[in-house]
Amino acid sequence: MDKNFDKLARLSANGLLEENEFTERLSKLSDDTQESFLSFCEKPHQCLLFTKQDYSSNFKINHIDIFCKLFSIDIKDIHNNLFYSQQNPLERRPIIRLKNDNYLHVCQKQLPSALYDLLYETLTKSKKEKEQLNLRRGKVVLESHTLIIFKKFFKKSKRVKIFTNYYLNNLPEEKDILILVDGNTYIIECKSSRYREPRRDTEQAYKRIKSDFKECIQKGYGQCYQVEQELLNNKTVTVSYKNEHEVLETNNISEIFSIVVTSERFASIQTDLGLLLKKENDEDPYPWSIYLDDLETFLKTLYINSNNPSRKFFEFLEHRELLHGRLITNDELDLCAMFLKNPKQFKEICKSEYVVFTDPTLQDYFDKLYFNKKLKFKAEDL
Repeated sequence: MDKNFDKLARLSANGLLEENEFTERLSKLSDDTQESFLSFCEKPHQCLLFTKQDYSSNFKINHIDIFCKLFSIDIKDIHNNLFYSQQNPLERRPIIRLKNDNYLHVCQKQLPSALYDLLYETLTKSKKEKEQLNLRRGKVVLESHTLIIFKKFFKKSKRVKIFTNYYLNNLPEEKDILILVDGNTYIIECKSSRYREPRRDTEQAYKRIKSDFKECIQKGYGQCYQVEQELLNNKTVTVSYKNEHEVLETNNISEIFSIVVTSERFASIQTDLGLLLKKENDEDPYPWSIYLDDLETFLKTLYINSNNPSRKFFEFLEHRELLHGRLITNDELDLCAMFLKNPKQFKEICKSEYVVFTDPTLQDYFDKLYFNKKLKFKAEDL
């Protein structure tokens, strides 16, 4: 890029140029720069255009044909969206096929999501296939990634014991992850059920939302609750894992937190569990339910910003559970950022009785860390 044009563009964007000054300064730049600028003004989408031939040196032509067929829509096609929750056609096929075999890739970021949706739909044609895939996503992918996140987060702690794929006392179901650290216990269940888009009919939409919530978060909470009750009502518990057995003294446990990690975001019904979660008793504490990527982002940030991340995490969960039933937000990271920016104020808000609205710009906190290369995500962690 022409550095002089870059400087000129910044001045213009910040309103630091007089009237007609931009044109005058542009005319003094090289002919190539002027031509590039005028070309961009006439056809700003030029960089998004491609033809099949552009990729023929790297891929077989029949593979390119299949790709374009799967992920493009014709510009002449007619798509009628009558309801706000209906999927935009560009979400499934983010490329527009123009005339003369030209293609316009309008949304590059959407392509991986479109590929994911296509793979999921293809691999879950039958109920059995869907159950098998969700089981693998939960046990092999989601659970292993969650375990890696917590292992790295608690590695500064001196007293840590982690159990995976364990059985507790005489409970028949295998449980996912149990972590004992610094006198506190974290009961973690990983759920990979899909969150389907709502139906158009309001009553049917509510039934679907409620059904998905029950299959995922409610079920995860139920499994955490079973373990929690065993720890609260017994002086000792036996943890069985990998043909081994270990007896735990429960009087050594100070606090117990239940965490449900999901492979999908459930928006407001996940951030405020008071909307749909059914508890055995009203006085029972709420669990913490969070989407996997948000969990990783928050814990990584806590780890790099705190001398005692384990203690900070404890403080967050201790106060976070007080917000359920009076919280309006679609994203857990809003709350995480609120805590990280001002822990004292966050705790005061949690202890209040007011309805809490979060500021959606709070997530800029994580963006700044990422772009400053302080918050990093390694491929091998995924």
